[in-house]
Amino acid sequence: MHPKSVVLALIAGLGSLLAQSTEEPSGETAIQVLVLGTFHMGADPDPLNPTVADLMADRRQEELDELVERLGKFKPTKVALEALSDAEVLASYGSFVAGELPATADERQQVGFRLARLAGHSEVHGIDHELWIDHQEILLWASQNGQGAIATKLMAAYQKAASAWTERFMRENSITEIYRSFNSPDTEQALHDVFLSMVRIGSKEEPMGASTLARWYKRNIHIAGNVLRLAEPGDRIVVIFGANHRKLLVELLKGVPGVEVVDTLSYLGS
Repeated sequence: MHPKSVVLALIAGLGSLLAQSTEEPSGETAIQVLVLGTFHMGADPDPLNPTVADLMADRRQEELDELVERLGKFKPTKVALEALSDAEVLASYGSFVAGELPATADERQQVGFRLARLAGHSEVHGIDHELWIDHQEILLWASQNGQGAIATKLMAAYQKAASAWTERFMRENSITEIYRSFNSPDTEQALHDVFLSMVRIGSKEEPMGASTLARWYKRNIHIAGNVLRLAEPGDRIVVIFGANHRKLLVELLKGVPGVEVVDTLSYLGS
């Protein structure tokens, strides 16, 4: 079976598994989820993680307010962030609401905290799961074990996925326009394809790529499970997470009865 077919079958099975442990609300009690893919504002820049150099400038801060106002039209009841626990972000959020938190280049603060404050929330939620992946280890294994050509193709896919986010693009486009790019169908598929390409690396005896892809799926399954455990009937949850997670999270969550994953782009505009 083709690797993509295996992965799609796995998604379908995992969606069913998540659904088995979730009661099915209907009508006005249905759970709605908006998944916003983001770049990591404060991380070291790389092709998949470009930076906005003037994030603290008045222009950018006004653009962030505009983005959050758009997301606020979803009327979220909860905001879920890329953090390992509620405790990791709750104290900072309290200081933010009180006007005591120094401004930092962190999407959790710049987007997540702003949105929660706009919605009048007393708390935010951490839904990440600690299961990291070492991409360099996989590429090194490939180069040392006769699979350098596969590693080269993987890097080419990585570069292609990020080809739109040039320094000029990040400089000349508004924050909302940047987020539209990160949440477009083409972007989410390109980012997902980078991970799917890993499955070819390794051997039957040492399936490095397949094992890494399984860890990636496992992490996202746990994240989806955290969203579902957080949700109550009628909730409208905004999930703000790294853009490369978006496709998997959407696929997993929309397969659960009683959960509706809304169109993020409909809130970001055209």
